[in-house]
Amino acid sequence: ERNTSVEPEAKMHFHIRLNMGDVIIEATSLYSQGVNVAAQLDALSRSDGVCLSKKICGFVGQKVELSLNDFGDQKVNNTIVHAFDIVLKGIPARDTAPAKSALDRV
Repeated sequence: ERNTSVEPEAKMHFHIRLNMGDVIIEATSLYSQGVNVAAQLDALSRSDGVCLSKKICGFVGQKVELSLNDFGDQKVNNTIVHAFDIVLKGIPARDTAPAKSALDRV
């Protein structure tokens, strides 16, 4: 909503990626497979979008009404991640899974 009323150079862009799992905290660092998957979703997420792992989608899917774009199992950094986009107003839905070249950057 904020971005509709400001100049292009003042717009704020975000991308959110969510996973669920145990986290180990040591000093200022976070460790775990759950943290790794959330980081790997970065390669799958879009600017101004929300990307969910299958694990978090299964957890919230029955509690909250969401429109989801399922782009299936994706290989990211030698790990398979089943991912979804939340379909958001004003953000065009993704027709297909992310391009392989985008996944190879991680």
